[in-house]
Amino acid sequence: MRTLYAFICTSLDGRTAAPGGDLSWQALDEEFDALSLNQLVETDAVLLGRRTYEEMAAYWPTETGREYNPRVAELMNGLPKLVVSSTLRETPWENSELLPLGQGGLAGTVAELKERPGRAMAVLGSPTLIAGLLTAGVLDELRVHVSPVVLGEGPSLLETLPGRTELRLADSRALGSGAVLSTYRP
Repeated sequence: MRTLYAFICTSLDGRTAAPGGDLSWQALDEEFDALSLNQLVETDAVLLGRRTYEEMAAYWPTETGREYNPRVAELMNGLPKLVVSSTLRETPWENSELLPLGQGGLAGTVAELKERPGRAMAVLGSPTLIAGLLTAGVLDELRVHVSPVVLGEGPSLLETLPGRTELRLADSRALGSGAVLSTYRP
């Protein structure tokens, strides 16, 4: 059975973006890039929420995205991308499609995907989707890259959860940038 992990960047106060969607506060460096590459290599499908899909679709296929990290851009453009959205009608980014939710909703559809053969599936960013997957009990691992900054406002991974969510720490390590990468399992 395939595993499903989520990878998201947050500030110390759990914010996923500054007001206006600004992401310049994220502690991104060569170590982060290597980590991103290693995760994508173990992945054969990416699940995205609408907003994250739109942001990534506007970046990775561009010259800027390809110049920033050619190998990550190659993987991001080449991997199948399944988009969970009730408002998006088309997905023009290469190898992307809307994920139709069957009668079992998000939980049933993702459980079915996990039964298929293949490597790991990843949720990148997409805090609302992560919350839904955690709540549905189909997320196997949550990887949180916490940058050493407090934003004070902006969207939060934590506010999208419906209530108490217990996780256990599987791994944690400090990165050279001052960020901490923690891996949790339900």
